[in-house]
Amino acid sequence: MRAIGRLGMGCLCLLLFGCGSKPKDLIIGKWNAADEKEVFQGYDFNKDGAMTMTLNDKDKTVVSGKYKFIDQDTIDMEMQVPDEVKTMYRGMVKMHKQIIDDTRKFTGALPGMGDVMGDMFKLIPDEFPARQQLKVTIKEDELTLTDQKRGYVQKLKKAK
Repeated sequence: MRAIGRLGMGCLCLLLFGCGSKPKDLIIGKWNAADEKEVFQGYDFNKDGAMTMTLNDKDKTVVSGKYKFIDQDTIDMEMQVPDEVKTMYRGMVKMHKQIIDDTRKFTGALPGMGDVMGDMFKLIPDEFPARQQLKVTIKEDELTLTDQKRGYVQKLKKAK
């Protein structure tokens, strides 16, 4: 009878607290940017700490790196960024920011968006972030990465 009671308590604990429901477990796999205009279009996190990041350039450049959780919901990402990717990224961000600035000059704001898009691009670093710490929030099939230093937030969807 005691064995059945313990088994029941074990099942109840699993139901209440979940099994493998920590960000460390849930982040594993491929994630795609919710917004196709994002500079970083996708991430692929492996169990062994290896990862890739896909950029929003014409070639969909992939940069390799590694990550580790430094606490329950914060990852430290370190990317191996070749010089040509750094140069390409710098140019891409500069071009996006220039388009936003030019549009603001001619229209006073971005049509239908106010300054939301322009403010978002201000948060994107001018140089490729070879190392950064991001807060991780995962709800169902949505991953939110937040750079608390810059205030930049990116939403991603789990790839099917």
